[in-house]
Amino acid sequence: IRDRVRKLLRLPAAKLRPHPRNWRVHPPAQREHLAAALREIGLADALLVRPLPGGQYEILDGHLRADLLPDQLIPCLVLDLDESESLTLLATLDPL
Repeated sequence: IRDRVRKLLRLPAAKLRPHPRNWRVHPPAQREHLAAALREIGLADALLVRPLPGGQYEILDGHLRADLLPDQLIPCLVLDLDESESLTLLATLDPL
């Protein structure tokens, strides 16, 4: 089994782009609960991202955290996935 994690970076939310095929929609109550948990505990998990040309990164998991923290440095695990692999991962992860 290959290790696809290349590095851990703390990236500004402005460099993170939502994956255009992210199908998850978070209802208001879920957004409020996550926002409350972030205020109480802080960030305790990394987003999953893949690098894009131009120094930006595409979010594969953690869209809501990035959306709720637009001015924050966010821990991100950078993966070496191509577009096809990213679609498979996007379809299989759903911790919330």
